Amino acid sequence: MYTLEVTGRAAHPGLDFAGGVNAAVELAHQVAALARLTEGETTVNVGRIDGGTGRNVVPARASALFESRFWTAAEGARVDAAVHALPVVDPRASVRVTGGVHKAPMERTPAVEALVELAAECADWDLTEMAVGGVSDGNVTAAAGVPTIDGLGADGGGAHAVDEHVVLADLPRRATWLAELLHRLETTDHLPAAAASAR
Repeated sequence: MYTLEVTGRAAHPGLDFAGGVNAAVELAHQVAALARLTEGETTVNVGRIDGGTGRNVVPARASALFESRFWTAAEGARVDAAVHALPVVDPRASVRVTGGVHKAPMERTPAVEALVELAAECADWDLTEMAVGGVSDGNVTAAAGVPTIDGLGADGGGAHAVDEHVVLADLPRRATWLAELLHRLETTDHLPAAAASAR
């Protein structure tokens, strides 16, 4: 999670346009550079832009809030290094980037694959594995080297939307499944070899 702040110089666009340093224009260059950092499954999203005081003032300040989503620590490091080294287009302006990697990614390891396999064995439905570009407390445990899977809660849909919901009728089945998975994790004789070695 990052904040990018541009400082320019305010001026009257009719009386002293050349004396101004347009922070909004410099920010536009920087936003374009951020967009170019998106590669493959790694994304950089500028979510909010602010700046200026009025249409009749060369803006002295502009800012953007942005974030990156990535699947590996190496990609997170690539983006982080790039955003902290953004070159200024107008040398009269200054650009400051603050922030950094908020949470490390949940990388897929053999131990994680074993946990997914065990979770599927405990389910009485066709459980499929999927990866999403989200962040949870699971990222913290995964970064600490603990084999971690996520998404074990209630079934539902519409995440972060106006129609976000939980399927109440499915709660007993999900609770039973989670209890069985926890029981098997507690007893090493039910634990897949790769997960047992990482326990």
